[in-house]
Amino acid sequence: MIAFLITAFSSGWSRPSCAGDGTNQTTAILAGSSASAPKDHPATTKEDLGYDIFAGKTNKIARVHSASAAWVYVIYQGGLGGRKIPRQDLPPELQAQFSYDPIKAADYQKRQAAVVAQQWALAAQQATKARTISGDAAVARLLAQEQGVQQEIENFRIQDVELTKTIERLENLGRYKAAATPKEERQVVRDRMVELKALRDQIQEQMDALPKSKATFDAEVARLQKRDNELQKEIENLRSLPGGHGRDSKAYELQAEQKAVRQRLEALRAQGCRTP
Repeated sequence: MIAFLITAFSSGWSRPSCAGDGTNQTTAILAGSSASAPKDHPATTKEDLGYDIFAGKTNKIARVHSASAAWVYVIYQGGLGGRKIPRQDLPPELQAQFSYDPIKAADYQKRQAAVVAQQWALAAQQATKARTISGDAAVARLLAQEQGVQQEIENFRIQDVELTKTIERLENLGRYKAAATPKEERQVVRDRMVELKALRDQIQEQMDALPKSKATFDAEVARLQKRDNELQKEIENLRSLPGGHGRDSKAYELQAEQKAVRQRLEALRAQGCRTP
């Protein structure tokens, strides 16, 4: 009897469950306990996209972000960034999906280069316009400074003429000692005029160096032409007056200014409006 039980147990015999005993299962099937799980739902594995070796570093590719005919943009595993990989340099795992066609790649790169060139041209045009607008604004500021300096020169010139008249009157009366003081004042005035003229020349040089629109350039040329005509009339009026040191001194100053105006006008016309 014992031998029978041992034989039945080793061969996988099971006791039928009794009605109502709540087991409804086998009690001893050792061979079945080590069987593999059912294959109706196999475990899913993530797609292997390979590795990217770049700049001495190896990064696992997690996913593809975008692609073109020339490159594939991949994202690295672990949030380590990513990069555009030329199709011819893709790892084997991606080459099958994103094959490299040199003709398509060259055509794509050519079209992209044209787009970039157009964007650069537009940016350069906008930058040129911005510089011209900025140049016009700077010219306007410098012009205001120049006009202020020129007005100071005119005021000192008037003082110079009045002091010269006073000196002549005193010397005619034989009051040479009394004439010494206005002579000193006149020298101070003339020294200041020299400084102001140097400042005016510096301002004009800055204006000439700035990019400017044609409208600003034309306005500057017209202003200089107008000033030249005004100086010419003043010089002619002085020549019609009786002689005297005051008249001659002022005429000399006006002629010097007219010469400077004409030189600047000639230089402006030679270099053009300097629009970039």
